[in-house]
Amino acid sequence: NRGMAARGTTFETPIHHNLGRIEVQDQVDAIDVLAHEGIVDRAHVVIKGASYGGYMSVMCLAQRPDVYKAAIGQSLVSHWDAYDSFYTERYMGLPSQNIAGYENSSLMHHVRGIRGPLLLIHGMLDDNAHFRHMTRLINSLIKNAVPYRLLVYPDERHGPRGLHERAHMREQMLEFVLEQLEVSP
Repeated sequence: NRGMAARGTTFETPIHHNLGRIEVQDQVDAIDVLAHEGIVDRAHVVIKGASYGGYMSVMCLAQRPDVYKAAIGQSLVSHWDAYDSFYTERYMGLPSQNIAGYENSSLMHHVRGIRGPLLLIHGMLDDNAHFRHMTRLINSLIKNAVPYRLLVYPDERHGPRGLHERAHMREQMLEFVLEQLEVSP
């Protein structure tokens, strides 16, 4: 999707001051192409991502419940006001100068749109997207009566590194996806 790194300024510019909107549409456009080619069954689309991809997974599920059946969001940023200022301000500018952009780009602003199952995964020692991002999102999900599942890894950082933890996480993700697609293991 537009905004990805290492593709030049023209490719990054459309998301300036407005994260989580154009990228969602780009993902939907890709699904449309893949469905047209017979590669994807539009009735069975589950999205998974980690870090910015985790943010995008939840955004896709919230903004386009007509396209995404379920989502897995791992180690995600829930609101850009609490993320690394160097990275965030590159795309969003200063919070005081882009109040609407920060609000519209937060996951909490979109949780009411979530219709499909959501699996959230986070390491409690995450020093990149701090666990506070997950708690803010969960508080909003609860406030809006949106169901979710949560996998927490107490001794892991920005993604499980331990062999047992990685195996457990992948097993749980596979089980979640198969359940959503109504497929037996």
